[in-house]
Amino acid sequence: MDMKMFIVVFVLVVGAFGLWGNVNILVATIRKKDFQSKCGILIAILACGDTLCIGFVWHNALRSIIPDATYRTACFWTMSPYLFALNFQSCFMFMIACDRLLAIYIPIKYRVMSTRLYILYCAVPGILFGSATVIFSALMLEEGEIRICNPSFVLPDIVNVVNNRFGLVMSTLTLCMYVGSIVMLHVKRKQMRKRSERGLEYSHLMQQQKVMRTITLVVVVFLCSWFYAHLSVFVALSFDISNGFLDFAKQTVTIPAIVCYTTNYYIYLWRSRDYRKAFLEHIMFLRACGKISKINVFRISAHQSTSESYCGPTIPQTGSNNTARTK
Repeated sequence: MDMKMFIVVFVLVVGAFGLWGNVNILVATIRKKDFQSKCGILIAILACGDTLCIGFVWHNALRSIIPDATYRTACFWTMSPYLFALNFQSCFMFMIACDRLLAIYIPIKYRVMSTRLYILYCAVPGILFGSATVIFSALMLEEGEIRICNPSFVLPDIVNVVNNRFGLVMSTLTLCMYVGSIVMLHVKRKQMRKRSERGLEYSHLMQQQKVMRTITLVVVVFLCSWFYAHLSVFVALSFDISNGFLDFAKQTVTIPAIVCYTTNYYIYLWRSRDYRKAFLEHIMFLRACGKISKINVFRISAHQSTSESYCGPTIPQTGSNNTARTK
């Protein structure tokens, strides 16, 4: 199996697990009011973006094994929602990191903020940068044949460089914000332990500590996959390295990307008791539906077999026929 086929198989298999997980996150957020907090809604929006990205990564992978020529303009307009989502995700992960810092630094004000306005403010930076990437790329787009239909090949060179630098900067800032949040949480907990009174703020911090244990692991996986994807392209673009390595980096960037879009559900399943309970409820519901479907199929089959035996042709009676003939 060559590299191209390996990437296609890997992306399809891992992406299937990712779709299952992201749908579960969205269903849990809709069903449970506990997950409709500010942080829970941010996690659900991130799952929506990950689902969109998985769909386009699948498209790119399958398109790469088609022998037909690929042209930049057609690829760009097909990929424009994905280009928007990529930059939106980078900004949004940083905003989730800011959310953790605010929840710890000003816990009371954080709780009384309007959830709708808060979510809107968190989404605006990603919307602006994602839209700017698509608009400037469309203005500077030049027609030409490209090897693979993915963002690294379809973006104009200057936009690709800026986009790559921006991804690295946002990943670094995200890491710094989380480190700051963890340090601040530790300091504030120490201060409150020394007090004789432990009120609403202390219980809020204890809740945030549980959330941080899960979100921190999400960020670590995000940085290991997303940061690596941007770093590999950055090294290939910035240093005097052969074009073969640059093509290799652009082609294999989908592997860490698909991992980034897939893992959140499994981290919540492992680390969060509340999410784990909701996810197991989904599995039990699907199992119950499967059993009901089997029972219904059995009943329909039994009914059909009964109907066939009842509606079958009657066998004429010999005696009556003979009597009729005699008469």
